[in-house]
Amino acid sequence: MQRDYEAFFVMVYFIPGRISRSILNAFLGVLFILFLSAGVTSAEPFDQDSKSKLEAEVTHVRDTALYWAHNYETWDLIFKALLLVLGILSAVGAALAGYWKNSTPPWLTVGNIVVGAAITALTAFAFTQINFPARAQTYERKYSALQGLLSDLQYSNPDRNKFIAALSIVYTWNDSTAPAPGDAQAVLLQAQGVPSK
Repeated sequence: MQRDYEAFFVMVYFIPGRISRSILNAFLGVLFILFLSAGVTSAEPFDQDSKSKLEAEVTHVRDTALYWAHNYETWDLIFKALLLVLGILSAVGAALAGYWKNSTPPWLTVGNIVVGAAITALTAFAFTQINFPARAQTYERKYSALQGLLSDLQYSNPDRNKFIAALSIVYTWNDSTAPAPGDAQAVLLQAQGVPSK
């Protein structure tokens, strides 16, 4: 009776399990061969002609990003200087109005109101609508990322697909899509093939 049970166990469980494992291994082997033949290859480097064209393009976009970073820094400085001048005019106007306590000239009162309204409007416009410092920082990060990608392109032979994917991410950074502080480093690591965390 014991032998019949063992024979039954081998016939029902062991043999089909072994056959199914063999079938599974054959299936996985076929999938692996299909995976290898599906175009998944090693790194595809750039040829010299496309590398030099891409260097010129990245250099141009990098220089444009630097131009816009300086442009927004300049506008930020201009708006701050303008607000300072208007603030000084408002303070001088208030001091003069205090000097003529009894008969303040109407032009001084209207001038103070206009200067105060201009300060409020410029502050709201420059620092909430346009936000020059944030835009300058966006283009500085874009410049840094492009400089890193350009160095990677010039001094190593990066994988074409990873490099183009990283470059296309950096190209999307503009006034309305600001990168986070660590995005430039993450893009450079992606271009070098280092997996992100």
